Amino acid sequence: MKRNIFAALTFGATALAGVSLLTIPSFIMNTIVPAYSSSLSPSIHGDVTYLQRITLPRHAYLVVQLVDVTNEGGPFPVVAEISQQPDGSVPIEFDLPLNEANIVPQHKYALQARIAVGDILWFVSDERKPINPQDKDARYELVLGMVNQSTTTPKPVSTTISGREWKVEDMFSAGIIDNSNLTVSVNNKAEDKTTDSLPKYRVSGSGGCNRYTSSVSIDNDRGIIAFDPPAMTFMACAEAISQQENRFIEMLAKAKTFMFDDLGRLILKDENGNYVARLVPEI
Repeated sequence: MKRNIFAALTFGATALAGVSLLTIPSFIMNTIVPAYSSSLSPSIHGDVTYLQRITLPRHAYLVVQLVDVTNEGGPFPVVAEISQQPDGSVPIEFDLPLNEANIVPQHKYALQARIAVGDILWFVSDERKPINPQDKDARYELVLGMVNQSTTTPKPVSTTISGREWKVEDMFSAGIIDNSNLTVSVNNKAEDKTTDSLPKYRVSGSGGCNRYTSSVSIDNDRGIIAFDPPAMTFMACAEAISQQENRFIEMLAKAKTFMFDDLGRLILKDENGNYVARLVPEI
């Protein structure tokens, strides 16, 4: 009799343990899911529009960037960026995901945007739009100006390297990693002239992971350019980014001549006239 009672109690305890094991997963899911949902990254919302009545081709794309404009003289680091294909309607809505860990409370931020068709820039921001990244309910409107008045008659473009920040679009015809942010910011004022009488300017920027400083000699009349070896920080970088950064340093070393295309993009070539890189002026 005692053995039967003990067996019954043992069976009952085992059954209860089984029920508990079955109910634990649903309890865990009920507590984890809300916590995960509440941790989703915030976004900056807005609309991009342009005044010209032009239908964009299907292969057009819109780029919206959040930049740090604390330093009025630049450079203006890109804090967040999104690229999307317009659906044909104007205004074009955008939602720019934001990592709040990248926002410094005392810094100033602004939005800028551009629309390109393939490698051709069609529209750019006339000016940066100041924003408050902490205002989660705000909605911003960016009005873009047309780069070309027509597809055959481009506007006059600047042909000056100094006093601007340039972003690398391509190196050695191999492209670059998306959103890797390779930049070349050239001071507006030249330093003392070098022994060969070429004006030399201070240069700084990002190699995609590490920051760097350097100098560059520029002869605007003859289209000659020469970068000094850069001094770089030593951060731990992903392997692919490190390899691209090595190509970036190689690109600076090989660049010996330059020219501008009809959209104002900077084309760098080596001493034999071979293409090295293409850069666009930051907005």
